[in-house]
Amino acid sequence: MTGPDTAYTTVRARLARVCADLDDLLALVPRGAVDRVLATARELTAEPARVAAVHSALDELEEHVRRAGVAGWSTHRGPRPDALPGLGDGRAIEEVCVCPRSLCARVDDAAADPGGDPLCQVWNARMPRVRLDR
Repeated sequence: MTGPDTAYTTVRARLARVCADLDDLLALVPRGAVDRVLATARELTAEPARVAAVHSALDELEEHVRRAGVAGWSTHRGPRPDALPGLGDGRAIEEVCVCPRSLCARVDDAAADPGGDPLCQVWNARMPRVRLDR
């Protein structure tokens, strides 16, 4: 299945990877490639032209990462973006931290960092906690 909703969901998942790995990316690729992703991400809506612009910027970033020697950076690591983290023992996480503007699909276990909520690298803001339904 393809279409606008699928493209929007996919771009949000790709942005989640950028947010989680931003410090490493900045050490690996030209700053301009990262800045382009961040600039287009800040304008993201479900509108197909905006989704395509973010995908284009992400594709460029992915190429820089590949040229730096890291193949499949955004597609072959970590859990699937739509999977809930931390379900190893069968107990659901009660609180998670999410993108502050619902821009990407990043979800972090709120209990994983007792020192504070993680930082969204796109907006330079703390990721708010959301309580999951039991």
